[in-house]
Amino acid sequence: MNAPVAIALLNQAEGLAWVEAPTWTVQVENPGVWVSHHGPWQRVSPAVGGVHNSMACAARSDVPVWRTAAGATAWFPAQPVASAAAPRARLQDVDLLALGDAWAGLRSPLALSQLIAAAGLGRQQAWAAMEGVHTHRLPLASLEHIWRLSDEIQLPWQLTVGGRQGVLRVRGPWGPVHWQGGVCLLRQPPPQVPDGPQFHTEMGLRLDALHELWLVMVPSPEGLRSRLEGFDLHGGLLLTLQAPRQPGEPESAAWRLLVQGLSQGRHACTLRCVRH
Repeated sequence: MNAPVAIALLNQAEGLAWVEAPTWTVQVENPGVWVSHHGPWQRVSPAVGGVHNSMACAARSDVPVWRTAAGATAWFPAQPVASAAAPRARLQDVDLLALGDAWAGLRSPLALSQLIAAAGLGRQQAWAAMEGVHTHRLPLASLEHIWRLSDEIQLPWQLTVGGRQGVLRVRGPWGPVHWQGGVCLLRQPPPQVPDGPQFHTEMGLRLDALHELWLVMVPSPEGLRSRLEGFDLHGGLLLTLQAPRQPGEPESAAWRLLVQGLSQGRHACTLRCVRH
């Protein structure tokens, strides 16, 4: 059972306590990425877990949040999720020095989104304005480099993909990178646990849709956290990739070392060297 039907059935569940749902495949996609997770889903109170507004989807108290034992999280608002807003301001009309100073004093990702919106900037536009200060433009090959290295050293990461249906967040690593035409594929094999929970995750990234990749130093109460954001040609947010969030703990040193290397050009030029 895929996303449109599954979402409708999932959201019919009542109550704020744990609610069991059958083992379903839930898929979310946008013009550049699709990701699906197959497993037994459980609904939790929307107030639990600190779901924030990444992928331009602010979780309100009436938005059901679903989770699996494998670490997948999904939420589906009643109204379709809008794509990233087009830039409304010209950079020459924005005080970039004040924007950078205000960014340095923030303590949450939500505050950063609010700061950008108040300046009248689109997300991709703001990252370009702060390039070299709080953001770094990365080669597109950086994504595959992270996925390959994480498989070798079992470095965890967290992928968030949003589309008109909703938002799906999953955790890796999943295994080796595969190719099918112009699509980069990741597949997590099902666990070999007798009588255990059955789940698997798949993701496909369409290379012709990925236009820019940014490393963004996102504020949090624990300090700056490193997040990768991929955009399409029109500035639409395709995906975010970061270390799993542990409230109250600093960012993983291994993850920070890896992404700092990416910003300094230490990466393998793979990803078919597309547009490099």
